[in-house]
Amino acid sequence: MRRARARENGARKTETHETRAEHDERMLALLRDDDAQLFNNALRRVRGRRVMTVTVDVLLNGVRVPVELDDDAIAAIAAAVAPQPDAVEPSPYLTIVEAAEYLRCSRQRVDDLLSSCWLMRHKDGSRTLVSRAELDGYLSR
Repeated sequence: MRRARARENGARKTETHETRAEHDERMLALLRDDDAQLFNNALRRVRGRRVMTVTVDVLLNGVRVPVELDDDAIAAIAAAVAPQPDAVEPSPYLTIVEAAEYLRCSRQRVDDLLSSCWLMRHKDGSRTLVSRAELDGYLSR
């Protein structure tokens, strides 16, 4: 009796060693058309992660059109709808290096403008800062 069970178990094991494609084809043949879509969604796996699909009915010119969205499309819609972080206002003061980038000149040129009193320097500890408004005024001269 143990041998008979072993043969049955062995026979079951050989049946389960069919290829994934053969198993899928056999299962699709067994399912009705309505269930085939559910089975296809269940088969869509990417490295153990289930791929989500959503079907949405859209009304176009009075005609209902089903649209299927996969997880990539849903992620793109979520990113577009998500609130964007508020833009950070630029500081009213710039360091000498930032002022040079803003004026598109060398750091030495900004030092020269500060020395010749074309621009006013503001000290924050050891940092030398230049007002953005003063830079704009200098550019408009």
